[in-house]
Amino acid sequence: MYGIKVFLAGSTKENAQRNRNNIRILLSRLQNRLWGFKKEQIALYVHDYKDFESRQAEYNNFIQSQSDIFIALVDAKYDTKELIEKEEGKGTYAEFQLACRSFIENGKPEVILLYKTDKERKRPSKRWLTELERIGKYAIHDTKYHLLNSRLENELSTTICKFLPDAPEPTQVTPSQYKIGDVYE
Repeated sequence: MYGIKVFLAGSTKENAQRNRNNIRILLSRLQNRLWGFKKEQIALYVHDYKDFESRQAEYNNFIQSQSDIFIALVDAKYDTKELIEKEEGKGTYAEFQLACRSFIENGKPEVILLYKTDKERKRPSKRWLTELERIGKYAIHDTKYHLLNSRLENELSTTICKFLPDAPEPTQVTPSQYKIGDVYE
C-alpha cells in the first residue's frame, strides 16, 4: 500500500473553512478513484492544524518531514499586511514558506497555492508569487471557490501521479501546425 500525506493549510474563517471541507471531499473522491489503481492500494491522508491540536511546532515538523503534498488555501480579503505582522512566524504564509523551503531542500512536499481573488486583488500578492517563483510553481487563482476546486482537481491528478509506482508520464501535447484563421483547401 502506498500512502500520500497531504497537509491542508489556510484560513479558519467560515467561508474558507467550508471550502477546506470541500477540498477534503475532493481528496476523498480522488482516494476512491486511486484505490486499486494498477492493483496497488493508494491512500490519501489529509491533515490540517486540527490534527495536531493547534500545536504549531508539531505541524511545522509534519509539513517539513512527512507531507508529500502541501495545499495552501488563501482568501484575498484576509491577505493583509496587518494580519501578516500580527502572525509573524505562524499562520498560513509561514507554513507556506516552510513548505517551499522544504521543497527546495528535500524535493517535497509538492506545493499548491489556491488563491481566492476578490475585486481589489485580481491575483496573489507579490509575497506569495515570489515564493512560488523560487520553486518553479504557479498559483491557482480564481474569484470563486467552486472554480478553484475544479482547477485543484486537475492539478492534484497530475501531482499525485508523481507518487504512484510506474505511473506514466503526463502526455505532452504537440502544438498544432495550424492556427486559428487557417483555411483548408
